[in-house]
Amino acid sequence: MTNASVLVRAARKSRGLTQRDLAQRTNVDQGRVSRFESGREAEFSTIERFLSGAGHRLYSAPTRRDDAATIAAAIRRYLRAALVDLRLSEEGLPLPHGSMPRTGDSGRLALST
Repeated sequence: MTNASVLVRAARKSRGLTQRDLAQRTNVDQGRVSRFESGREAEFSTIERFLSGAGHRLYSAPTRRDDAATIAAAIRRYLRAALVDLRLSEEGLPLPHGSMPRTGDSGRLALST
């Protein structure tokens, strides 16, 4: 099964639709929906049509696969290194590493180290 066929099947089922329902909504025969969901390749426009018939939208952006993998790896390295504590003080400034925001007597955030 292709990723697109899994996506369309999940979209169809998320709306409680049968293959026949989806076929009627997209003006194709039920066999075509079945063949696609079984892994047959389809054009982008067909995938978009099936998703639309199930009440979903397909968004796409041109990219190279290695770009996405490189970015994902960089994000993982960044998060593992924990170089920056993303929590913010009440002034919107990054907290020193290891500091925890706490609420003072006035109900405002204060730093504890």
